[in-house]
Amino acid sequence: MTAAFASISSLLAELSARVAAGIPGLPENRVVAVTGWKSLLEALPMLTALPAAVLAASSVQPDSPSATRTVEASLFLGAPFAATAEAAASVYDLLDQALAALSSGVPGQPLRLPSGAAVLVDAADPLDLASDCAWYQVSLKIRQSATITP
Repeated sequence: MTAAFASISSLLAELSARVAAGIPGLPENRVVAVTGWKSLLEALPMLTALPAAVLAASSVQPDSPSATRTVEASLFLGAPFAATAEAAASVYDLLDQALAALSSGVPGQPLRLPSGAAVLVDAADPLDLASDCAWYQVSLKIRQSATITP
């Protein structure tokens, strides 16, 4: 028997599609491989339009050898910054749309991806980046079970 997990890149692709469907007209939605804050900050200037969503995995924790694992990921949301009520509302609307896209819609139940992985939103925090954009980091935990094949 062999145990196998859906690939991390396929999990991120499923999440990216979910975010794109949940935020109509999102001009930038990409999955990137980042190894820390430095590489993330290098990736942000490559964005060509705002608002933007950038999805990256940060760590993988085996919960039970060969049976389950947790992939920690972050969705970074960026929108133009302006000190007006309308600009603030657009940033919060973007965050609300992303959180809704990452929700199962059933209180207390995680979002289930087509691969069967469960997605839990851990936190949504503003980022203090020297930028003319407002950025939020939505921390995610993706729990998945291995598929057993004979």
